[in-house]
Amino acid sequence: MFPGLFGLGDIMKIIAYLVLGAIATLFAAHSAVAFDRSVHRMDDCINLQPPRLSVFQSEEEPFLFGYRNAENKVIIVPKFTLAMEFGKHGYAYADGNYIDTEGTIYLSPFVFDNGPDYHRGGRARFVENGKIGFVDHCLTKVISAQFDFAFPFSKGSSIICNGCVERQDRDHPYISGGLWGVIDQYGKIMVPIEYADKSLVALALKKIR
Repeated sequence: MFPGLFGLGDIMKIIAYLVLGAIATLFAAHSAVAFDRSVHRMDDCINLQPPRLSVFQSEEEPFLFGYRNAENKVIIVPKFTLAMEFGKHGYAYADGNYIDTEGTIYLSPFVFDNGPDYHRGGRARFVENGKIGFVDHCLTKVISAQFDFAFPFSKGSSIICNGCVERQDRDHPYISGGLWGVIDQYGKIMVPIEYADKSLVALALKKIR
């Protein structure tokens, strides 16, 4: 169309630039999707057909609870003194543990307000070998159990400690001693675990936010 305007070498360069640009665009789009799924989506384990199990009370042992299906068939025999209904993620809380639809124990959540720890910021505390870690909504262990105590996540961070112990003040327990620091929602250290005063950790966190 425009003879002599572009040589063969120029045309090949233009084609190469266009191809590289298209590849970069596709890679960026894929990365954005992957980031969105790993960081923002916490409901990938939602069962499209959630368990149709419900709690029932034993007639022979009135203080024991089990689970049965919609046809009243007993699926998990009454053996729990405390049993909650199954949720959309496919597990239930019973006697201090999360269980599946066969009664198999997943893990032990941190107990708060006489029940399993609430999810905050997509994370909830669990207990393993006396240490505290964090799981997501699917009960995937995102942060391994490695702390003597950890506060719930708030604004993407959690204040944690090692060497601290629980003490009792009248009717209310509290955490004392140890060294304190801060982690993000993936367990990365935001404030080193080296502060003996928890209030100084909060000040250090403010400086980096």
